[in-house]
Amino acid sequence: MRFSFIRPNNFSNWAGDVKALLDLKEGLKSFGHDAFITTDYFEACSADQIFFTSTAVDHTPGMTFMQLMQKEYGVIAFHEDHLLHAAPSFGFYYYVSSILSGNKKDVVLFSLDDLFERPHIIFYFARVRPLSALQNYEFLKNAKHIIANSHYEQKTLFRDVPGCKAKVVYWAAGHTGALDTFPDDSFLSFTGLKSGEYILQVGRLSPRKNQLATLLATKDLDIPLVFIAMDFCNPTYEQLFIAAVLRWRKGPTLLISQHLNASHSQGLLRVIPTPNGEILSKEMLLSAFAHAGLHLHPAFYELPGYTYLESVRFGVPTIATEWCSLKDYFTHFSTGVNSGIDECVEYVLPYDIPAIRNLVERKFGKKHREASLHPIYKRTPADVAKDFLRNCS
Repeated sequence: MRFSFIRPNNFSNWAGDVKALLDLKEGLKSFGHDAFITTDYFEACSADQIFFTSTAVDHTPGMTFMQLMQKEYGVIAFHEDHLLHAAPSFGFYYYVSSILSGNKKDVVLFSLDDLFERPHIIFYFARVRPLSALQNYEFLKNAKHIIANSHYEQKTLFRDVPGCKAKVVYWAAGHTGALDTFPDDSFLSFTGLKSGEYILQVGRLSPRKNQLATLLATKDLDIPLVFIAMDFCNPTYEQLFIAAVLRWRKGPTLLISQHLNASHSQGLLRVIPTPNGEILSKEMLLSAFAHAGLHLHPAFYELPGYTYLESVRFGVPTIATEWCSLKDYFTHFSTGVNSGIDECVEYVLPYDIPAIRNLVERKFGKKHREASLHPIYKRTPADVAKDFLRNCS
């Protein structure tokens, strides 16, 4: 059987959904099936089964096309809970940008002290903007199959599209699944950093990934802070990120990105392009995780969060957002032995900067046991494909 997976044509080529689809493609091949990833509807129609991916964009045109072609389709949703995270994500972004710009609104004086004292204040400036859950209602309602990556995501789909055909398939655990040796020191050679001396966050620069909270929670720490951000969400957020580093960070800050042409420094900010303008190799990325003194990713939403799975695998202390499906992955495959996971990872509300700061101070540098014995790290692309095929039969 031949499967096609349609990705939105403006999406990053370096993201968790790409890793998930490549794993699924590999797993399907092991069962004798063929699969390919495309952005073209006509090309996708050459397959026996067609799947759209991500509900972050309006798929109404795609649904209309498939109906005209009399083709059934499925969806690998990566469906975000916009009702949960979109409003506070915007409120946080707006509040911090207002501090930097000196904005005043209805005699409100935006201040960092106020944000630390009353983190919930961001909700007064919240705004729900994404409409994709509404735009995709009929699209999801008419899908023959819908694949959710956890029971947490499945519940969100059932809420937004009652009666939809959502089934759960858990993905493999990222790049560390088949790893049998400890990563090399390639990232240390690339950056000049030392093992265990830096805080790491990985993910494109965007309000949802929430680099601003990481910056603010660590602003007074003289500890190197490293951001690996292959993609920039938009120029405005990039400018806000850089302004926040220059205004508040008291320690060295590194930004590593594929979209930069040359190394340069500005104040305590050091900007480093990736080698040859390519995405970081799997080996270097794992090296970055394995040698971090702390992995900090207070995103406003993560499904499930490959970065968490990779840092916990190496026993790196990890601070994860409360708003993610990571817990599902650890509990769904648990056999009663948590391999130190409960001590390694802790969860925090993404806008609660004082709580994030306290966790950073408590967890930085406290190495834990590697979690490679946990069943989630034994999960293979073939396991994913087996579950996928069963739910699409």
